[in-house]
Amino acid sequence: MREKMFCRLSLAVCLLLLLFIVRAPHGERLESENRAYTAFSLASPDRYFTDRLPLREHLLRLSRNIALALGKNEFADAFLGRNGYIFSEESVSTETLTKNLDAVQVFADALGIPVYTAVVGAKTDVLFGSLPRLYADERESLWQALRESELQTIDLLPTLRRRGGEGKYIYYRGDHHLTTLGSYYVYREIAEALGITPYDAKDFSVGVVKADFSGSDARKMLCATQDKIALFRYAEDGEFLVENRDSGEGMRGLYNTEKLHSSDPYGVFPIADCGYARITLPNAERQRLLLVCDSYGDALAPLLARHYDLDILDPRYYGGSVKALAAENDYAAVLVYFGMDTIAGKEILYKLRF
Repeated sequence: MREKMFCRLSLAVCLLLLLFIVRAPHGERLESENRAYTAFSLASPDRYFTDRLPLREHLLRLSRNIALALGKNEFADAFLGRNGYIFSEESVSTETLTKNLDAVQVFADALGIPVYTAVVGAKTDVLFGSLPRLYADERESLWQALRESELQTIDLLPTLRRRGGEGKYIYYRGDHHLTTLGSYYVYREIAEALGITPYDAKDFSVGVVKADFSGSDARKMLCATQDKIALFRYAEDGEFLVENRDSGEGMRGLYNTEKLHSSDPYGVFPIADCGYARITLPNAERQRLLLVCDSYGDALAPLLARHYDLDILDPRYYGGSVKALAAENDYAAVLVYFGMDTIAGKEILYKLRF
């Protein structure tokens, strides 16, 4: 009798929970994780229901606290390092990287203009002094594959490792991106490779616009890191026209400061999550550069815009032919600029072949 009562009670609780998940009102996004709710799929229905669990964030924090109390140093594909840094452990392979590099080579061979490739290391590739003790680095084969490619590459790793070793704030503690300072060091390396003279730091006005940024790595660990977003400003940066060629929307100025008060402050860089963007300086005759990139290009583009008009493509979102666009426009050069975790994690650059 008691067993029947327990089974009925358990079934009733499950049905009520299911009814709550299906019928309870939800916002359009999980703001704490800066992503949309998972759509229902018969192939993987669990994410749909776990996204909508009552008190979901509290349950996740409890799970994280239990894991840390048991001596684990990781949670949700992220792990704690030293000096306040949080690292993410991405699934990468040399095979995937090689396929992407081969696609860049096919793309470069088809064009009659210089094509440069620059790859940004993850924090695990650069910030050795902030990694947990006894951390085993198994990623050197990725960099060896990049060095052995026949692409015209710009080696950013030595500069980033040197600056990181000096204690420079080049990566956010709770996000995978370079800080604007890190992007500035990268900009100097890229500018010299492109044959242009980079501006000195003193030629910019640097100011912190957000002092409590917690990015993707912090969201995985369900904690706050109080990172600082700083912008490298210059006198004419408010005159630029930034066009979202996907939506047809445009704005004046290189930065969307309204985003600083949203759930995604990194959106202060207006080309974030855009498949095709264009940055121009009206009434100025300048060379044009095609920048093919992932989100690492968001903070780099305003610096390069001081030298070039830019067409910016993110192949994760762009559905057109990159090769056709490059052939139709008079670009001085093409810069292929990605994070290592992006091009060694997913085969996304096959679009460059078409």
